[in-house]
Order: sequence, then structure tokens, then C-alpha cells
Amino acid sequence: MSQGKLISEQVICCAFEVSNTLGAGFIEKVYENALCVELNRAGIPFCRQKRYDVRYKNENIGNYIADIVIADKLLVELKALSALNKEHEAQVMNYLRSFRAESWVTHKFWNIKNRHEADCLESR
Repeated sequence: MSQGKLISEQVICCAFEVSNTLGAGFIEKVYENALCVELNRAGIPFCRQKRYDVRYKNENIGNYIADIVIADKLLVELKALSALNKEHEAQVMNYLRSFRAESWVTHKFWNIKNRHEADCLESR
């Protein structure tokens, strides 16, 4: 198993722990704070709210703030909603391409207690 895949699985386990403990109904920031506690406890180094410039034809046209970045290789995008739609997936794929991350994890905290789902994709 690659190191990237192992880290992704560890992050997903941490996110599931947050889901199981807090349940549903909080805003994203609450889940982000709790996930950071779990990442610290698991010894996984991370950076939260990391700012990236978005460039268009060599011009800075804005920025994106990643929820959590692990080792500059894994983007973690948190969503507090009942389902991910195609727009959410396209958004994360753009982040993945733009910032040359190796993989991403999107964790959605459902509105039904103790239900959670994580999507993970490794870039090629």
C-alpha cells in the first residue's frame, strides 16, 4: 500500500470518528475543529485553512482556502450536507489539478445521525 493511500485511510478513519462522536447537524467549522483534534491525536501533521493563489494566464485572479492540507499532498474538503453533487465533485477536481495535490478526501457529514461517507481519489 502506498504511503499516500495509507495517509488517506488514516484521515478517513479520523473523520469517521468525528462523525460517530458528534453526529449530524453542526456547521462545517465544528467538524473541521474536531477533525483537527483527531489528526493531532493520530500524529498526522496538517495545515488548516491553507491559502493558495489561483492563476489564470500567469495572473493571480483570486485564491482558494483549503480546509485541511496534509503534507502538501492531500487536500481534505469537508462538507456538512446530505449529499455531494456533481458541482462539489467538479470543484474538488479543479482544486486537485490546480494545486497538484496527489490525492483528496471529501468527507460529508450527513443530516442523519451517525451516517457518514468519504470519497477518496488519487490523481494519476
